[in-house]
Parts: sequence; C-alpha cells; structure tokens
Amino acid sequence: MTLTILSVASPYAPVDPDSGATDGLMVAALDAALVRAGHRSLVIGVEGSAVSGSLIPLPRVAGAVNQRARGIVAKRVAATIASTLERHPVDLVHLHLEDFPVCLPATGLPTLVTLHRPLDDYPRTP
Repeated sequence: MTLTILSVASPYAPVDPDSGATDGLMVAALDAALVRAGHRSLVIGVEGSAVSGSLIPLPRVAGAVNQRARGIVAKRVAATIASTLERHPVDLVHLHLEDFPVCLPATGLPTLVTLHRPLDDYPRTP
C-alpha cells in the first residue's frame, strides 16, 4: 500500500539533510525514508529546501520575526496546507511547527505533530 504523506516543515529555515537544525534535518530524513520505501512524500517548506519528494515552497521570511510576523507566517502556512489538501489526496499530515495549533487541517485527516523543542516553547491551547 502506497501512502501520501504531507510533511510541514518550519517556515523559518530550509529543509536540508546537511542542516544543523534538528527539525530541518529530521524532516529531510523522514522525507528521504518515505521516498525510499515507495511512498509519495510532499513537503511544505521554505523555498530552496532539499527534499527527495515534492517540495511545495513557502517564501523565505524576511525581516524581524516578532509576534505579529509569526501570526502572519502561521496563517500563510495554514493556507498552504489547505490548498495542498485540495489539490492532492493525502493519507497523513505530519506537522513540525511551533505554531501548529493554527495550522491543524480542518479536514479531519490523521495528523501527527512532532515537537522539536521543550514543551514550554509551544503555545497553550484551551
């Protein structure tokens, strides 16, 4: 059975197997393993990311990353997830985001969230 997995990487750094960033390295490794296993891997990540599957690029974030900018970026990522799900049948969404509550798909698809930082770094949800 071939699966289609949508991985959503951090919008602040490219996915790169040679990256020093844990989340970018992990997304690259998972993406490569999925492709090797014969699955379809879609990755939403910063333009210029190095993926084995198909990259759905996000523009690079320019300027200071304050709370307002983070909100705008999170909404952009959520919109990219929604449009990707409209265009591609996906079996699982795998989020690697600090602002994941804003980006959870509304479709009811199985969704996995991997936390790459200490739990206190993530927003609390009611």
